[in-house]
Amino acid sequence: MLNSKIRLSLGLLLLASLQACNQSSTPAATAPAAASAPSVAFAAKDVFMSVNGEPIDRALVLAYAKERGFDLTDPTQVQLAAEKLAEFVAVVQNGKSQAFGASPEFALQQLKSDAAIFLEQMSNNPPLTDADVEASYKAQVAATGGVQLNLQQIVFNDRMAAQSAQTALAGGRAFADLMVELRSGPGVREVKDWGFTTVISLPEPLRAPVLALQAGGYTPEAIPLGDIYYLVNVSGSKELAVPDFATVKEGLRKSMMQTRAQEAVAKIKAQTKVEVR
Repeated sequence: MLNSKIRLSLGLLLLASLQACNQSSTPAATAPAAASAPSVAFAAKDVFMSVNGEPIDRALVLAYAKERGFDLTDPTQVQLAAEKLAEFVAVVQNGKSQAFGASPEFALQQLKSDAAIFLEQMSNNPPLTDADVEASYKAQVAATGGVQLNLQQIVFNDRMAAQSAQTALAGGRAFADLMVELRSGPGVREVKDWGFTTVISLPEPLRAPVLALQAGGYTPEAIPLGDIYYLVNVSGSKELAVPDFATVKEGLRKSMMQTRAQEAVAKIKAQTKVEVR
């Protein structure tokens, strides 16, 4: 899918090319022949047109017309879509005929672009409805417990380091002092002061234990999540001013789509076999 900036850039490029042809007294260059490898990945079964000999399927034309908001029942508008789509195909054909079309840099950019497009499709398949987003909104509001907490945390890679910190806290050591001491200590993965935030900033298993500390204090034991251990401190709390759904709807939709994309990547990676030679 081409975004508006890409469409604008292609339009300017084609306009400049036309202007150059109009100003030149030399014969127009011969259009490039279609590359042996198709410029368009969608195989043509119901050919609507050809561009330098490359067949273009009717469904592809209609998909572009739909994206542009054209009336698919109006032959004039469909024809306009076909003409604009032909410009894109011609530019790709021309690009593939140039030296950079076979370069690793070009291949890398195309790979990244394709991956981004596929992830965008995965992140919204099936499409997230307003009802889906509102259900997530209500669940997240409920998960906050209606409060913001002033949170600090120390995250450990090592169970013994976590236990040593617990012992220091039990002996009267201030959590803030321990954060300073352990910031670069062995077995410590992260020291973080969240400031005022909601518990949905934390991994789900930490939320209930931390919400129980609204009056202040720290988790009496480091909470394990796999091989990681969390000590969390609450130094203050206040009522949460919940934004209305309309205000956060689109931001939440985007966040949900990003989560879907991350989950898709994790699943794909788990099924992927990589062999370095």
